[in-house]
Amino acid sequence: MAISVDVTERLKEQKQLREAKKKLSQYSRQLEELVKQRSMEIDAILRYTPSIIYLKDKQLRYKLVNPGFEKLFQVSNEWIQGKQDAEVLPKEIAIQRDSHTI
Repeated sequence: MAISVDVTERLKEQKQLREAKKKLSQYSRQLEELVKQRSMEIDAILRYTPSIIYLKDKQLRYKLVNPGFEKLFQVSNEWIQGKQDAEVLPKEIAIQRDSHTI
């Protein structure tokens, strides 16, 4: 007794799956490169702009400050992360900033 199984369809599906994985991998690499490029552009803006730039979280804690901010307030980006205005700025300025923050 012999049994014959046609695996043509299965092989075709496996080939399609391999091709889809290859395309997905290429797309993923392209996205990673784009994210890397945009990150470098944003970093250059933050680093070289004469403006004072900072980012805060919802609790108004500093997440990032640029070199202009570091120079003006004589603090480092690493030191200020996680702190609020009252911990960083003179009391009068911190109170004034808090009253204008939404």
